[in-house]
Amino acid sequence: MTGNFMRNILDKAMIAGAVLGIIISGFSAFAQDCEKKPDEVLRLHILANSDSNEDQQLKYDLRDYILINYGEVFSDCTGFEDSVKIAKLYKNDIEQAATEFVPPKGHSYEVKCEVGKTYFTTRKYENYTLPAGEYTAVRLLIGNAEGKNWWCVMFPPLCLPAAGEFFT
Repeated sequence: MTGNFMRNILDKAMIAGAVLGIIISGFSAFAQDCEKKPDEVLRLHILANSDSNEDQQLKYDLRDYILINYGEVFSDCTGFEDSVKIAKLYKNDIEQAATEFVPPKGHSYEVKCEVGKTYFTTRKYENYTLPAGEYTAVRLLIGNAEGKNWWCVMFPPLCLPAAGEFFT
């Protein structure tokens, strides 16, 4: 009985070790994949002036405007580097268009456009999870930029097809 008992414990320990090894190797592959994601993604990030209902609505209106007017420019990108080059090329144009968009909506906020690295927490986007990390982003800062933010993925173009379907 002692021999069977020891064999049973040994079998369970070996199974637990194998399961633990599989889990650790799975996490290792996931971690490596996560490390690659920030280098492959260009985000659009819009920060509202404040959390007031009016400022939040302005953020969404500006989002729609940007996606309608600049979505096609980004949807033609052939790769991440190309999308960043396009973002930098259009940065001033996007900033000016966004700044001109705001006054007819009843606000006098200035809008700043930045293209650069920004830290994001882990977020889910439809069927994708983007891990926390520094991502390159086109950022629109409305007024004081102290309100809730909105973001999507410009490249690969995850938010652009939805915008095109919604507004056509």
